[in-house]
Amino acid sequence: MKTQLIQDEPDPAVGTPTARPQAPPPSRTPSGTWPMVWGAVILLVAVSLLVGGAATLRALAHRDSGGYLMTGTHRIATPANGLVSERLDIGSDWPFAGDVATGRVEARSSQPVFVGIGRSDDVDRYVAGFAHTEITDIDTDPFRLTSHVVPGSAQAGAPGQQSFWRVKASGAGVQAVKWPVEAGQWSVVIMNADGSPRVDVQTRLGVRVPAARWAGIGLLVVGGLVLIPGALLVRRGYQRRTA
Repeated sequence: MKTQLIQDEPDPAVGTPTARPQAPPPSRTPSGTWPMVWGAVILLVAVSLLVGGAATLRALAHRDSGGYLMTGTHRIATPANGLVSERLDIGSDWPFAGDVATGRVEARSSQPVFVGIGRSDDVDRYVAGFAHTEITDIDTDPFRLTSHVVPGSAQAGAPGQQSFWRVKASGAGVQAVKWPVEAGQWSVVIMNADGSPRVDVQTRLGVRVPAARWAGIGLLVVGGLVLIPGALLVRRGYQRRTA
């Protein structure tokens, strides 16, 4: 006697069972990617340090005999009684305050000229009554001056007679002041020596930072040391990716 296997028909109400789709495996960062990324970041820092050090040493090659980095000579003129810089706000934590840097201002005119640097409050009180040109911004390369005239009707008088100047120079020919940069708010003033209007001068600005050479060398040394681990990380990451 033969046995017949009878298969039950699927119930239409239940439906045909379907396989549950499997989630794709989580993606993984290829081996060696992160070492290359971090190596590239370190290399970027190293290159920045090297460029900064090289630029510093290159700039020092253009110092004058006194060790100052000077701008070119530029003409500044005003129909008023004087040229006054905006406030130079030097904080006590400014890296160039103290004995670290010395500023230099030169002026030359066809008549005796005065150059002085004083605390801004004293300068403001002095120039408040007479017409003067306030310089708010100077770009040296290319040279561009931003300024405006402050009106006034009082007579200025000889600026050299004032006692508040930190440094000053007055007379015929080239007049220059050297100012050890110090904390506070300071203003630079250039006038005719007798305080008369129509100031017309040839000027130069400069700065001397004795430690600049060592700073440039330090940047090169640190940049070179940082360059080594960055290059090693990039190499290791590349070897892992190509293994």
